[in-house]
Amino acid sequence: MLEAGTMLLFCAVLFASVALGWSIIPALFVGVLLFMGYGLVRRCSLRAMASRAAGSVRSAGTVVVAFVLIGVLTSLWRASGTIAFIVAHSTAVIHAATVIPLSFLLCSAMSVLVGSSFASAATMGTICMSLGLSMQANPVMLGGAILAGVYVGDRCSPVSTSALLVKQLTHTNLFNTIARMLRTGAVPFVLSCVVYVAAAVVEWLCASGGSGFGAASAAATAGSAGSARAAVSTNASSITDIGGLFSSAFDLHWLTLVPA
Repeated sequence: MLEAGTMLLFCAVLFASVALGWSIIPALFVGVLLFMGYGLVRRCSLRAMASRAAGSVRSAGTVVVAFVLIGVLTSLWRASGTIAFIVAHSTAVIHAATVIPLSFLLCSAMSVLVGSSFASAATMGTICMSLGLSMQANPVMLGGAILAGVYVGDRCSPVSTSALLVKQLTHTNLFNTIARMLRTGAVPFVLSCVVYVAAAVVEWLCASGGSGFGAASAAATAGSAGSARAAVSTNASSITDIGGLFSSAFDLHWLTLVPA
């Protein structure tokens, strides 16, 4: 009963800090005091608790160093134009009929490369969303494909900080864990690809029939042929704009892939 009360009190303090928009540092400090008090009630010595806490901090210290190194690595990729090269050339294969499944695949590949869902969403995800909306793609399906893709490598990438943290705290082998995640995640990944391909086919058939990727009024006005030509034209101009945008800031030569 005392264990549940201590945990509930800590959760209440933590949730209150989040709900009020406060920093969670004071809440965590309160949690340390609560659990230390619980340990004293259970007749655990302060020295033993401090020793265990110090051991946990040392284990987490390795992860902090890995966080810094991975942050430096991905920053070098962004600064050298590696990410820009990959995004600019990947978007060249996107067109109206395949924007949903390719967005999922491209975001998955980017997340495996950088090991971060936030970095993948901020790079490949934003580009795919912009291109898809310009092609009149269904924003719900497109957003779902992008979000599903950016989380593929957030756990199973060798440079994923989450995977490194789990490995360090559980004292397991990182690559064995990744291999198991890949085996168990293969079926959901393939099923997701099938679903997004089916969604793209349905959207394309609807566009050919006159409904136009969820934009019924636009397709009814312009007709299916005009919508298809407009989508292709918009696709080409958008890709040109993206390539020109990155070319103005980076030299998009294949040598920029060397850091990756």
